Amino acid sequence: MNDTVIVVSLILIIVFAILSIYNLRLRKAKGFFFLYLFLWLLCGLIYFSISVISNDNFVIQDNIKTKSLIASLSDELGSKYNYVDVERIVDNRSYNINIRMLHYDDLLHYVSTEPVGYDWGELYENYYNNMGMTHFSYNLIDVVNIPRLGRIKSDKIDAQSQNDNFKLSLDSRYLYKLTLIESYPTFIGRLKNHDIINGTENNMSCYILLEDKIDKYLPKLEENNYINIEQALNRLISKSYSLLDNKIHLFKGLESENVNYQAIDFLYFSAVTITTLGFGDILPNSTIVRFVVMIETLLGLLIIGYFISYSIDDSKMPIAKGK
Repeated sequence: MNDTVIVVSLILIIVFAILSIYNLRLRKAKGFFFLYLFLWLLCGLIYFSISVISNDNFVIQDNIKTKSLIASLSDELGSKYNYVDVERIVDNRSYNINIRMLHYDDLLHYVSTEPVGYDWGELYENYYNNMGMTHFSYNLIDVVNIPRLGRIKSDKIDAQSQNDNFKLSLDSRYLYKLTLIESYPTFIGRLKNHDIINGTENNMSCYILLEDKIDKYLPKLEENNYINIEQALNRLISKSYSLLDNKIHLFKGLESENVNYQAIDFLYFSAVTITTLGFGDILPNSTIVRFVVMIETLLGLLIIGYFISYSIDDSKMPIAKGK
């Protein structure tokens, strides 16, 4: 989005510059109007460029910082992750859960000390929907005995090489493999209000750890039968102790990350400055920014004065010709 705003702004700057020069040569009032818009966009991009050099050049309210962080994070995650789901996790701080890396059967699993909750379930359900997945099936891989996560200092757990020191602090987790299919297969009936269908070859897979057998959360399916993702996947993931990828580390890095503000924020700041409104949600915090603010404000007032003067003259011209 940032790149789009910058490109559109640059195009408009060129257009407004051409229109202002053309109309000013004809001594028309609207030439000053286009000059006013030109100054607004130009200063907005200058402010944005200064913020890229250092965020310390501005004092910005926390809500704008959060929105900018969410936008940057959403871009980094990719279009398959819904912006609304990312925003919900950030707003609810659902990323503040303890995560350990579990090595099992040559696979790396991201295991939580507690059920990951609704927000993560919604994020992954919508992610697989955006990937074109429509249904899923499951099968039990193993019952994994892992150390009680709350007592582990290390970030890494090897579930296949437990020693005697862990015998008194083991938790059993049921490791399930979920197989998600891409195309809608043949419907063959219903079971406990769930659609039961024949499987297809196009699929993705993921693994989840549950405290109880999956039958507690979903009906038992026979081989090659599938459940609609929208009917059950969110509920299943939210009750699990697994995150399906390592994206949580991007969320956890938000608070220490240098904020990359959006260009639209500084176009807004430029509009507030040139119109002398001054809401105070973004404030200059360096000499160079204050200098640009002074220049923009003074030129803006000067241009408005000329625009009003020329508009009055333009309105009088037809009367003079009539006489």
